[in-house]
Amino acid sequence: MHMYLGSLLFWQFGQAQFLLKQQVVLLYHWGSLANFTSFF
Repeated sequence: MHMYLGSLLFWQFGQAQFLLKQQVVLLYHWGSLANFTSFF
């Protein structure tokens, strides 16, 4: 049970980190949208 709880917390932490990373990437792209579009 303890290991299950630990893995659950670890998974939630990973999910939160993933979402945070995506938000940072989105904000970065929105901030440099002009450069982003001209880059491609």
